[in-house]
Amino acid sequence: MEFKYLAFDLETAKVQAPRQCDWMLHRPLGISCAATYSERAKEPVLWYGGRRRRSPSSQMTVAEARTLVKYLQQQVSAGYTIVTWNGIGFDFDILAEESGMYSICRLLALGHVDMMFHLLCELGFGVSLNAAARGMNLTRKIEKRTGALIPNQWAGGRYEEVFGHVTRDVRTILALAKLCPERGFLRWITRWGTGRIMRLPGGWRKVSAAQSGPVPSEFHGHEHWSRERVVAWMGSLESIRGKKA
Repeated sequence: MEFKYLAFDLETAKVQAPRQCDWMLHRPLGISCAATYSERAKEPVLWYGGRRRRSPSSQMTVAEARTLVKYLQQQVSAGYTIVTWNGIGFDFDILAEESGMYSICRLLALGHVDMMFHLLCELGFGVSLNAAARGMNLTRKIEKRTGALIPNQWAGGRYEEVFGHVTRDVRTILALAKLCPERGFLRWITRWGTGRIMRLPGGWRKVSAAQSGPVPSEFHGHEHWSRERVVAWMGSLESIRGKKA
């Protein structure tokens, strides 16, 4: 199935200790900035607090987060399909919390394409955006970012660096969304430096379709890669399937 895509990605604001692995323990995290990028746009659109002021604010307000949600709604109504990398497990979860618009964010999340969630549902694990970009020859750079790095940059006033991160991410997300179905596969680079492939005979699937399949054989019960854990903020899989009907 061919989609008209709008890539979406956000960065959190709360500064955390280095090597902090479980961001859930430090919520709410706030949103420092976000980016959206449609197929027909020349450049990504940046979203951040204090856009009308000389300098960005520490994080987006509730009203500013709600403006972003409404924009995403409008774009979906205009025929775009939102695409993310781990949006169901992170970006929409954070956006729902910061905006308070849980029901709308659930619907947006369920109806969008999360490429990493597609991979997780198909193979039982996820990979990083950078690993996929390297595997599809969109970049040769190996990025080793921690969750604490970007919030620290933002808090230190290094806004242009953070804007550079988030705009590169949405550009990469959009490129992967279009390139992988054309090639018929997603290829990524493993931690051992080898390439691995997931076939995409029918292209990308939306979250609602991706999560309806059987649990893959490679999933051995590791909680980190549990579908239930990833979509927990939306409710149980059974309730999500009920809302889809």
